[in-house]
Amino acid sequence: MRTPDFKKVRQLNRFRSPIWKGALVLLVSACALVSLEMGVEFSERPGTVDSSWMLRFYDTIGLFVLGGLDLGEPTSGTTFARMLMWFAYFGAPAITGLTVVETLLKTIAPGHWHFRKIRNHTVIVGSGSIGEIYLNRLRMLDPGASIIVVEPERDVVEGSAVLSEGGPIYVHGDVQSDIFLDRLRLEKAKRVVVATSDDFLNLDLATRVLARVPALGENIIVHVSDLSLLRAVDATRVARECTTFNTFHIAATHLVHTELLEWFHHTVEDDIVVLGGFGRFGQTVLGELQEHAGERFNKVIIIDPQIDAMAALFEEQVGFREDHYEHFLISSDLASPSTWKEIEQRFALQSHTPAFVLGSSNDATNIRSALSVQRMYEQTRSFARVSEHSSFAEDLAKDTGVRIISLAALLTESMPGKWFGR
Repeated sequence: MRTPDFKKVRQLNRFRSPIWKGALVLLVSACALVSLEMGVEFSERPGTVDSSWMLRFYDTIGLFVLGGLDLGEPTSGTTFARMLMWFAYFGAPAITGLTVVETLLKTIAPGHWHFRKIRNHTVIVGSGSIGEIYLNRLRMLDPGASIIVVEPERDVVEGSAVLSEGGPIYVHGDVQSDIFLDRLRLEKAKRVVVATSDDFLNLDLATRVLARVPALGENIIVHVSDLSLLRAVDATRVARECTTFNTFHIAATHLVHTELLEWFHHTVEDDIVVLGGFGRFGQTVLGELQEHAGERFNKVIIIDPQIDAMAALFEEQVGFREDHYEHFLISSDLASPSTWKEIEQRFALQSHTPAFVLGSSNDATNIRSALSVQRMYEQTRSFARVSEHSSFAEDLAKDTGVRIISLAALLTESMPGKWFGR
């Protein structure tokens, strides 16, 4: 996924697209040339009937600049032929004038008129990976949807807008400015999706939108990447009335309910779970395991270079369920082969059926580690977390048995229909 390149998007609409405009130019030019061919002459330029095709073509082009001002009125020929020329007299300068007006609007107030008429639209704030995932899903389910994609910029108040043909309006602007929010016509919007990389900005903007348009309610969809922050704001109005979500929670829930519970069901003993990486993803996986499979495993081995800080955060926010399992904290690097030798020597995993969940912030490390443990243990299942879908990773998984957990793919599959008005 990538952020749209605003400099390469051109402001167009159906009536100002190059194809439509070119068709009008050809139609007007054809009318003038056919009229001349049918014997029409100009009052101020007699003898046009006997002129060369080059001169006739030159006169036709001149209509787009001066109309018929230096040619006089159409004479001779049939009434139909003169009517064709009169159509060209009015049509050519009109096309030129509209082109000039369009250029001025592009320069002075891009997107201004489109904003004035938009309604029942979806506003997506943030054009990063999450915003783009939602945008692609929305356009697939509702190709005709009116969409405004906002890229926040605090130094820009009024904002500049560009409209891709048949697609969303892309806007730069300061979402903390009331002037800019007024331009988005939130009172006419169908829903607002807030998914920037700044959690506090997301929550703040959602609060302000809710205050402006309380009726939007759960149609204000807010992404919060920090799980601890999401838990901390659980009692706020935004959490109660809006729809909040976290990508890691969606992925972890999917992993536990569709993969790990099935794995536990087919094993004959209490399982051992090895978590490689104990950041937001690893903590969420353990939280979901405690909630839904606490009786099915008796040991959790957690590996992370910053394990003390990560474990303290988890203990404060969620807490280890010591009554259900033992947990072991290991400060080590997943990328080091010695880490896995130490794990085997200490816990003798060869005699068990462990499940490995490799969920560090480094996709390559997760895949390499999953491949290593898959080779080391015959009776195991390993999961590697990756941020984006990768065809290479998918092919690798088919050949080796490693399960690939793509955050982007899981988020796409897990978005409920009501987020899209279904």
